[in-house]
Amino acid sequence: MEGTGLQVAAGENQKRRWVWNDNSSQCVVVLSEMKNGKTSVMTRGCEGYCGASAAGAMDGQYSKK
Repeated sequence: MEGTGLQVAAGENQKRRWVWNDNSSQCVVVLSEMKNGKTSVMTRGCEGYCGASAAGAMDGQYSKK
């Protein structure tokens, strides 16, 4: 993926949130900087990047090392 995410209003327990979408497919990614210091990633329609078996593989919460 490449490009720029659009910053949108943060939800509960979030500091900031961005939405990224690919204009050439239906792929949408929501990146949320959480108040607990983690980053949450949610995807939808991104199977074209890695195949159907990888659907949701990027989803989850990530911590800095």
